[in-house]
Amino acid sequence: MGLFHSILGSQHFFNGDHRHWILTNLYEANLANAGGISWSSLFAAAIWQIWKQRNEHTFHGTPHSSGTTLHRSISWAKYYDNFAAGIARRQKPIIEDKGWTEPPSGWYCLNTDGAVTTVNGAGKIGGVIRNHDGGWEIGFRKNIRSSTVLQAELWGIYEGLLLAKSIGCAKLNIQSDISQAIALVTEVNPRRNQLSLVRTIAKLCSSNWEVSFEWIPRGG
Repeated sequence: MGLFHSILGSQHFFNGDHRHWILTNLYEANLANAGGISWSSLFAAAIWQIWKQRNEHTFHGTPHSSGTTLHRSISWAKYYDNFAAGIARRQKPIIEDKGWTEPPSGWYCLNTDGAVTTVNGAGKIGGVIRNHDGGWEIGFRKNIRSSTVLQAELWGIYEGLLLAKSIGCAKLNIQSDISQAIALVTEVNPRRNQLSLVRTIAKLCSSNWEVSFEWIPRGG
């Protein structure tokens, strides 16, 4: 609980049964002590990062500090709050929310993730490719140079495409929780986009295989 001690001033957070604890914090309207972001967003991001890093430590022995977890959680929470505010102004999301679905038989699924530190803008990306039954095929993770969350997600998609191509995937469904990234790579003519990375992704997708994109809200 050291992570939550660093951003909370109230002891009531650490009391209560698990179900009540989770629901209460997910619906908490008060602002967190971390740059004016909503507590519900920060709580959800922190739980997700703790779970991810626990798995990384268990399966790969990767060490993580509470400071790293906190920075990543704040970064994701800020992004979500800013994105949600943008949706409220537009009154509808860029991409229709379809929820998570397994790919059809014979298809593979690429899920990507990216994060950017608030200290120097350095990014980390990762992804996993599964078959239509949900079975793990292969995964990747790497550091990237100074970046934005959107750029990190695009790099994750690019690296995932290269990896999928290398293992012979003929049909690939790419799922991302960054709707702006999906909007860019599925626009009318992405090969003429001003971003070279979007053009490169579009070129990869147009080679001899089937590629589809889907926006999957985090936790969906």
